[in-house]
Amino acid sequence: MTSTYPRSTSQAISGASPALAREPARPRQMSPSPSIMRCHASNASPSLRPWNAEWRIRPSSRLTVWPRPPSSWSATSRIGARRAPASSTRLSLTDSPSPLDSSPMSSTVARLFDAMADTYDDLEPWYEHLYDVLHAILRETIGHAPAGGGSALDAGCGTGFQAALLAELGWRPYGVDVSPGLLAVARRRLPGAVLALGSVEALPYADAHFDAVVCCGSTLSFVDDPARALVELGRVLRPGGRLLLDCEHRPSLDLAWTLGSALAGDALGYGVTPREAWRALNARDGLRLPYPGYGPLWLFTNRQLARLLGAAGLRTVRGWGVHAVTSLIPSTLLHRPRVPRAVAAAYRALRRLDAAVASTAPARALANSLVILAERAQPSA
Repeated sequence: MTSTYPRSTSQAISGASPALAREPARPRQMSPSPSIMRCHASNASPSLRPWNAEWRIRPSSRLTVWPRPPSSWSATSRIGARRAPASSTRLSLTDSPSPLDSSPMSSTVARLFDAMADTYDDLEPWYEHLYDVLHAILRETIGHAPAGGGSALDAGCGTGFQAALLAELGWRPYGVDVSPGLLAVARRRLPGAVLALGSVEALPYADAHFDAVVCCGSTLSFVDDPARALVELGRVLRPGGRLLLDCEHRPSLDLAWTLGSALAGDALGYGVTPREAWRALNARDGLRLPYPGYGPLWLFTNRQLARLLGAAGLRTVRGWGVHAVTSLIPSTLLHRPRVPRAVAAAYRALRRLDAAVASTAPARALANSLVILAERAQPSA
């Protein structure tokens, strides 16, 4: 949900503004548990509430395909080349000009999610399943903070969905996001968290600052430069630290629905042409495809993502595929506050199966959402 800049774009917020620029106290206990809270990270998967979003991204180019990654995706030249300011650096929201405004994509995404802030914690059926599975994975792989304590970053934290779960697991929670409106909600939910307004592509933290990082809700699919974002996520992790990441994946069963819908005159409301859908299914690398209400989003293959992680100094440990079996139902039918009774019954059964097979190779091959656990490489002896 961010954009590329020559220097750090982050602003830690103080006073009455939407974030908290102080070291956290012990986060308060919340009810209900974060794992079932009706809330959502700002880096939402592309199709959040497409039927009632009052504001729409209108991309100048509907489909972007690169035959190979652009030069900016050659991440190795960027490792160590820039240094974000230490976390003690503070900037005011009143400082002008705001670095976030320098990128059309970043400011566009920020305005979109600001407009959704008041209702953003409401999850439709698609997200209920995604976050049930994702949070079970987070509990298993990131787990409880070590006995001596530890710091964890929710990169693209939005309203604090993952940050709240990290706090519940005993971590000292930090969060960064491009949307002031969503950060205001996160501040109310987690008054003890350290929250900052800024870009995932230029994080406002020192090297090796965190023991764990989570970057969920398809943040990587919103950024302008995914390679740079991954380099930044790896930079702020200590050696041996873990990153839990999810992003939009291709190929997927839902892309087949997209193509079928396009051939039938957009019967399911995906809003793409047959040519765009076909290229999304067959392009080799570096593809952006629009989804209703959200403009262009990166779709990653397993191989492409593994290559980008490796270039950022991150080793893939495990992978999961979410919304593979459930994509037997078109996603546009599940991104609604209510679904027909028969569809809801089928979806409940498919959810159980989808969760059961999420760690299998077929699920990773066909899922809409790809979840990756990666680890920052230890220094050479």
